[in-house]
Amino acid sequence: MDKPVTSKSLASRRIASALLDFALVVLGDLVFCLPAIAILVNTMVDPSFSVVFSNSLIAFVTGAFILGVDVLYLAVLPGYKNGQTLGLRFFDLALCREDGSPLTSRQYLIRATVLILLAFTTIGISLLIEAIVVGLSADHRSFTDVCSKAYIIDINKGE
Repeated sequence: MDKPVTSKSLASRRIASALLDFALVVLGDLVFCLPAIAILVNTMVDPSFSVVFSNSLIAFVTGAFILGVDVLYLAVLPGYKNGQTLGLRFFDLALCREDGSPLTSRQYLIRATVLILLAFTTIGISLLIEAIVVGLSADHRSFTDVCSKAYIIDINKGE
């Protein structure tokens, strides 16, 4: 498409899709985190140096794996599913560039990286602020959208 994106998504549907994506990511993270929780209990029972060291190493690897799964969900899945995560698909929304063309892999990666870094460094407070910004801004774009030059559009309107 050569024309700029004129139709924006409704803020309420956009926020609801983000909440659904957040719930799916957190649920998946909790499932993958179960071994780390068991390791934490083991460390409290036997706090010797070798147990603490090996359990810390396992917890680090588990955390890196969980982070990788989150990036796959937020950056790779939309690239293969027409710009849609499960939350965006459920609410008939999609990611695109200003001209309506699909995002590049780099844009998906920037979007996921900014979102994850902000969520971790602010302990999730940034997600609430992003929801407020989406609701109050005229074009319903968040900070991650601006950083990745992405737009979320309603696909029911043929955009």
